[in-house]
Amino acid sequence: MGTSFAVKIDAGLALVTTTRRFRNAETQSIEVTMTFPVPVHATLFDLVARIGERSLRARAQSRTQARDTYEDSIDQGRTAVLHEEVLRGVHQLSIAHVPPGADIEVEASWAMPLAAVPGGGVLHIPVTVGDVYGRSPVPDSDELFHGAEVHEADLTVDCRDGIVTLAGSALSQGCAKLRLNALIRLTVTGWQPRTLRGIAADGRGVQIEINAAPSGCFPLDAAILVDRSGSMNEAATAMLPTRLSTGRARTKHEVLVAGLMEAAAAVGPMDQLDLWEFNNAVEQVPGNGLADAVSRLSPPSGGTETGEAIRAVLAGRPTRDVLLVTDGKSYALDVQAAARSGRRFHVVLIGEDSLEARVGHLAALSGGQIFIAAGLESGSMIQKAIEAMRLPHTAAPAIQDTPKSVETILGGMQLRAVWSDQAAADTAPWSRAVAAVAAALALPRMSEERAAAFAAAEGIVCHLTSLVLVDENGEAQDGLPAQRRVGLTTPETTVTLARSMDVPPEAASSMSRPLSVAEEPSFRLRPSHEEGPRFPVRPSKRPLSLAVRGRRSTDVEPEVLSMRPASELTASPRSAMPDRSLRGQLGRVDWATDPEALRRGDLSMLPAEVAEAVRLAADRPEVLSLAASLDTHPIVVVLALLADAESGVNRSAERFARIVLRKTAASFFARIVLRKRLDGAVAAAARAIGL
Repeated sequence: MGTSFAVKIDAGLALVTTTRRFRNAETQSIEVTMTFPVPVHATLFDLVARIGERSLRARAQSRTQARDTYEDSIDQGRTAVLHEEVLRGVHQLSIAHVPPGADIEVEASWAMPLAAVPGGGVLHIPVTVGDVYGRSPVPDSDELFHGAEVHEADLTVDCRDGIVTLAGSALSQGCAKLRLNALIRLTVTGWQPRTLRGIAADGRGVQIEINAAPSGCFPLDAAILVDRSGSMNEAATAMLPTRLSTGRARTKHEVLVAGLMEAAAAVGPMDQLDLWEFNNAVEQVPGNGLADAVSRLSPPSGGTETGEAIRAVLAGRPTRDVLLVTDGKSYALDVQAAARSGRRFHVVLIGEDSLEARVGHLAALSGGQIFIAAGLESGSMIQKAIEAMRLPHTAAPAIQDTPKSVETILGGMQLRAVWSDQAAADTAPWSRAVAAVAAALALPRMSEERAAAFAAAEGIVCHLTSLVLVDENGEAQDGLPAQRRVGLTTPETTVTLARSMDVPPEAASSMSRPLSVAEEPSFRLRPSHEEGPRFPVRPSKRPLSLAVRGRRSTDVEPEVLSMRPASELTASPRSAMPDRSLRGQLGRVDWATDPEALRRGDLSMLPAEVAEAVRLAADRPEVLSLAASLDTHPIVVVLALLADAESGVNRSAERFARIVLRKTAASFFARIVLRKRLDGAVAAAARAIGL
């Protein structure tokens, strides 16, 4: 895989185009998936795939429709690309049916305003994330994960006015070669505000102006909630200026404390501030003023129960604002519930491997702002957050029809978008970028139905819409693609902390790991069975057991191609044996790594007890009857029934069941006729084997 970033900056707006190149070195068709962080306020609006000599542009559809389009292409053996928002601030790129030996290049563009810093603006491009506390709300196939291999990328920067500096490195004629193990931070000084113009999907002109937000004058009335979980003991950044005299890198918590002490000087006698700290537990910190309370903060340890901490703060004094200072690496947060409290949440993220996804979404929903501090700039970022809390908190008016104007503050910048009948636009791609950013500002003020239609028309990726394309003219591939996941690089801060603690380099990527993460280098196409034993947390009608990794049967046939057709088989005496349920085997089959082997009836990759249970179930009369109707071997039918039972929580299992149980057909009419004939037989067979 190869990666490049092309960044264009003009009048406070950044346009980032990421190009990723993938090659299938295997002899079978594969599906490549990659989950990665993006800024919470970034708007992704364009995706182009180059497949051979063809260049295809994706179109926006509703999330469900886009996923259906993608899955239908898999059934038809067509190469397809899907870009979707997994969580706010986390995106996934999926490429189905990459042919053997093929190269595919995917180019995606997103835009966002610079965030305010003293003397200019800053653009943060997250490229990796450390280990995240808690149980993810997404399937394992969509999960963020990282490994030890360091991947590199080419960076080019073009700024219309102002001076751009790259943290931790130097730009040579606007270019640099980077390791993707740390946040990319571009600071712009001397840039000049001006009006940027674009054309909306309905043909109207749209313009955006970006300026530094005005300072507020309201007295503070806020609770400051400080993260002291174990991950805050990790290095904030690998850059030398943040090291102590001993040579040890400053931890996130040390940077946080220093920043709060610096910001305490801006607190006046009329300001009311409560200081809280949390890990697995939460407590209010006493003190005579903010600086005194900060000096009493406890050292880092434990987990990151962000949601419980916010609930405790909300149950305390009814403050106007809540400032959360954290690295954001926790899934333990109900964003919607916190947003419904009516409080305004601001966030200061600490550390190069911080995660915007959950806490950034909370800030966006509640009308707050988010600031990122990788190192010693934590004081100025906390100060920016304090300034934001001095601004009045007013609810934005709803948009009932087409938007006319929108105004908001993001990251210390004031944005104003105005639509008009005059369609004078800047040159592409700025025209599309301006229209997309303006549309994203308007979406939260619309009804869900109106917002979904508006987002699809403007071609942007959000919680309502995705971008998808299908290569209709390419050669169709046979069978189901094997899934290969591309991971992120382990953050440099993890390695830095390991060095400072005299931990062997090979152990660095497993430090402070609350959940299972890839143990091997991840910037390769990685079989899904290496992901680890965790199963996704999604509602299911059936309980799932944890997968068992690394066990293989030594007493089963590797292939069953020579087996007789199901129509020639009859129930053997073993079918009279006592019923043995397969329910206990749920979650123990790897459906992603080699689904075609499973379709051949190859049980060699299954744990021995699972393979034996499948063989026993294959002798049931109900299974034999269904197998005859499908003209498929009974063992494959049992596997399909097992996959069907997991289809609500495992996408690869759902595909396997769909293909084998004929849940897809050439036409809607054919599908209806087929389902009426098979549904009863499928249900009877599933009951017979305990599913």
